[in-house]
Amino acid sequence: MANKTWVGGTTDFENVWDLASNWSPSGIPASGDTVFIVSGDVDITGEAVSSGSVTRIVVGANYTGSIGTSALKLEVDCADLDYGGRGDEAHFLGTYTTVTVQETGSGDSALNIYGDGSGDRLTTLRIVGGRGGINIDGTCQFNTGAVIDQIGSNNVTTTLDSAITFNGTCQATIDSGVFVMDVAIPNITMFGGTLESSLASGTIALWEIYDGRAKFTPTASCVISQLTMYGGNFDTEDSTAPSFTITDCTLFDSSLLNENSGLRNITFTSPVEMEGGEIKYDIGRTVVIT
Repeated sequence: MANKTWVGGTTDFENVWDLASNWSPSGIPASGDTVFIVSGDVDITGEAVSSGSVTRIVVGANYTGSIGTSALKLEVDCADLDYGGRGDEAHFLGTYTTVTVQETGSGDSALNIYGDGSGDRLTTLRIVGGRGGINIDGTCQFNTGAVIDQIGSNNVTTTLDSAITFNGTCQATIDSGVFVMDVAIPNITMFGGTLESSLASGTIALWEIYDGRAKFTPTASCVISQLTMYGGNFDTEDSTAPSFTITDCTLFDSSLLNENSGLRNITFTSPVEMEGGEIKYDIGRTVVIT
């Protein structure tokens, strides 16, 4: 096992991963190596790399080049992907266990993660910084017990594609930025930020909101088994779903449940418990409150 640092720019093939002279010390990264892409602006061409797998990839904030494209992704597996690059775009395709994001470029496609269909699954997606769009493709899978954190990332928009697979429980925690969730994450906790969701199906077992805004606009039937609000705004005003279900709902303190959509499309299967907070609902609507 060795450390390999990207230098690039040494030949006519200055942006090719599989060229020994583009690395220091010279040599194409091999299985078990740790890769550092931490400075310069030489783009890295998307390709299926010869080693196929490394232990860790670190992309530092002083690297301003792009990695791959949407049409030609960099295909490399690694256990840990630590991303802090500031290039226009990065496209990684492979199997990853942990993805940590500390910085990104400012574009809508600043960082893009794709699964390779091998069945290996993400266990941790941790976003602690960035300035642009982070997109998790529908080819990705999350392992049971997976953790998704978006913490201290005010300028980030993270989008989870509707085709993503969760193989069991998953806990998502959001306190900042925008989090676009088009797939049902089993457990969600919000301390701030904006969560936007247009689910077409699925069940969210537990959604806890302490602060922030949840803009929930499902397009078809889905279920929230338990919604507990200690603050913040759960807003379904723009929902277009014919119907969706909230099984148990409890409001505390300064929370706001706004379902004033004109469609009367939420079914509360149990009375709404209120120990504070506010509900806005449609004229002619009957809501049972305890």
